[in-house]
Amino acid sequence: MGDPLGNAVIQTTADHPGNHRVVTARFRIDRQLPAGESHLALYAALHPHCHTTAQAILVPDRPGVFHLNVAAFNQFIGGDAAVYPGCTSDPLATISPLLARDVPLAEGREYRWTLAARLDASGTLVMASKVIAGDGAILASGRYTIAPEGIARWFGVAGKAARFGFGAQFSRQPSPSGGEPVLSLLAIRAVAD
Repeated sequence: MGDPLGNAVIQTTADHPGNHRVVTARFRIDRQLPAGESHLALYAALHPHCHTTAQAILVPDRPGVFHLNVAAFNQFIGGDAAVYPGCTSDPLATISPLLARDVPLAEGREYRWTLAARLDASGTLVMASKVIAGDGAILASGRYTIAPEGIARWFGVAGKAARFGFGAQFSRQPSPSGGEPVLSLLAIRAVAD
């Protein structure tokens, strides 16, 4: 999956407002992502036109081995800035330290990945993510808390970052197993309140 630049995101078509957001994706890697400038992403909050997200990230370190982070961004990435002024206000780019390393994700196997994100009344965002193998084994889990200025103006707010999603970004390098990377989303479930 992907565009000519190696970006692909499947997102909900409607907003689902709420400060407590949980998304779970069941997916399979059919051909690995190349290491370097590649990652899988699971979005608990996503703006349809800006890089405004609360997300979990799985980054390949070598073929079949990933590390887990969570992140929050509010950045403008192109187009008409006047149309989406919220994308240029309250700039934010926060990535957690490594939450888990040496996460094995083999080709052809199914995985379940969850991200829970909650914004409390004080403006603190708590994110927790977990990756589970098809046999139920927990491969990775971690939790991270941030308190960025202005996040309450977009996190889980209708018309801003109130969608859910799953996707990948990858460099134009071929997959370690040959050809373009291939990722299959088998199911996604999301809840906001």
